[in-house]
Amino acid sequence: MWDFERSRMKNIYSKNILEWLELDAGIYPDKAAFGDPEGDITFKELVRDAKGIGSYLSGRIEPNLPVAFFLEKSCLAVKGMFGAIYARGFYSVMDVRSPASRMMKMLEVLKPAIILTDRKNCEAAAEFSAVAEVVCIEDILDKSEID
Repeated sequence: MWDFERSRMKNIYSKNILEWLELDAGIYPDKAAFGDPEGDITFKELVRDAKGIGSYLSGRIEPNLPVAFFLEKSCLAVKGMFGAIYARGFYSVMDVRSPASRMMKMLEVLKPAIILTDRKNCEAAAEFSAVAEVVCIEDILDKSEID
């Protein structure tokens, strides 16, 4: 019996973050996964939108490369973060309150192909368009027409 427990625990600990997300979405599809002052998103919505963002990004970034995030902490940011992981990349969050010179140094080190932002910060993020393509997450979600 101990061997059974050990093998079950090994399976639990060998899951990656996307497997955990999809497992929770299967068990609790309509339960709130995250919330911000604008509202909550369910696990089902999170997986759907993250996969849409991931599909968009996978055609624009190479695996294991960064996506820079230029937006406040929010449900939209979480969707984008999981989207970057679905695209087999990773994300690095830039503080929108940091001086532009500091952010330029971060971008020079990261060398992201894409800077994801939201409509609220799109104008400010455009300052960095010479370094990487600036894309609004809402535009990705609008174009993806995910159901």
